[in-house]
Amino acid sequence: MYKIVLFLIVWLFFDGCGSGIVNKNGYLMPPKIDTSSITMNQILKHDKSELSKGIINIDSVIDAKVAKEVNLKLKYLDGKVDNINLYVNTRGGWLKDTFSIIDTMHSISTPVNVYAKGLCQSAGVMILINATGKRYAFKDAKIVPHFNRPSKPTINTQAYFDNQKFENMWRNKTNIPASWYPLTGNRLIRLTPQDAKHHGIIDEVINPS
Repeated sequence: MYKIVLFLIVWLFFDGCGSGIVNKNGYLMPPKIDTSSITMNQILKHDKSELSKGIINIDSVIDAKVAKEVNLKLKYLDGKVDNINLYVNTRGGWLKDTFSIIDTMHSISTPVNVYAKGLCQSAGVMILINATGKRYAFKDAKIVPHFNRPSKPTINTQAYFDNQKFENMWRNKTNIPASWYPLTGNRLIRLTPQDAKHHGIIDEVINPS
């Protein structure tokens, strides 16, 4: 019974965005995904048209496979276009893989504009607020930050450092209310694009072209 309850708590904590295993500290770990076969040559076979326009799409849960593809595309487009346009429609993803994309965005010189479309939730909002260019939301988009960090991680553990990075990111990139801190527990904050603009999560609300 205890194991069933623990599984349900962890599943809800992650908002059901993927399957993984629980480690000895009770944290859900991402599934192991073999990404060795993902290459830029392979990506160009099916995404060359979009990439020629400087466009990258995220339309699924952000896992190791998605992160590697997006990172390869960002590096490929760096210096080839004036701006990279990253469109995000996702209900979330794994923290490590999301940070990987964010770190790559900040490591390249070409500005990355991020567009929230459809449902931009959890990890998707993290990528949105870290745009190195402009941050946009289509007028009908649903923007849902997910504050789900553990409340009292052991000092100097990975969870402790992830908490610090997560909270500092929100403090530096947005002007969300002080009452929302600390960003722990399992809270989904459902926002309209106008709400998101008010809180400094996006710069502009736009109409689909």
